[in-house]
Amino acid sequence: MPNWTDNLLVSQFDSSLGTLDSVTITFSGYNTGTLSVENLSAGGGLMELAGSATFSLSSSVWNFTGSAVASHSFNAGAFDGRYDYAGTSGASFTNATGSYANSITLTSPADLSAFIGSGDVSFAVVTTGGSSYSGTGAAVVEFHQVAGANVSIQYNYSQTSVSSVPEPESYALLLAGLAAIGVVKRRRRD
Repeated sequence: MPNWTDNLLVSQFDSSLGTLDSVTITFSGYNTGTLSVENLSAGGGLMELAGSATFSLSSSVWNFTGSAVASHSFNAGAFDGRYDYAGTSGASFTNATGSYANSITLTSPADLSAFIGSGDVSFAVVTTGGSSYSGTGAAVVEFHQVAGANVSIQYNYSQTSVSSVPEPESYALLLAGLAAIGVVKRRRRD
């Protein structure tokens, strides 16, 4: 099962760049694997399989929770005498995939304050796997799953305006230009 926990650190926004207007957080996850079933009963019927991963991303400010479910159904015949997840009584679904995606944009000053500074913002990522089967009669079921997640943080900000301060060389060039104009005017008078 895709059960795992991780901590994610993201650098805070450097306020010397400007004023933080909003933070957009995008969180996505996937669950993929193989779902297999073999009907063991003397009669056939519909068999439904689902492999899932529940994702949670949280910080001190908010929490995302969602699920990625990979599911398949199969009309099985009576048990054919072989435990092979094939034939008329069994099936195997490879690359069964489910996905989850969500995003949020934070704009309140209270929410944004956690993202401003010179340190890191900490996020907890938790994934819990699950599986389910429903059908008529007895069955053997196998689930092999892998899950992964992705987090994207986007800082949207207004750039701080920078007033231009002339370099000393600019003043020297300006004075040389004014002196040259003065010399030309004086020669015209003479």
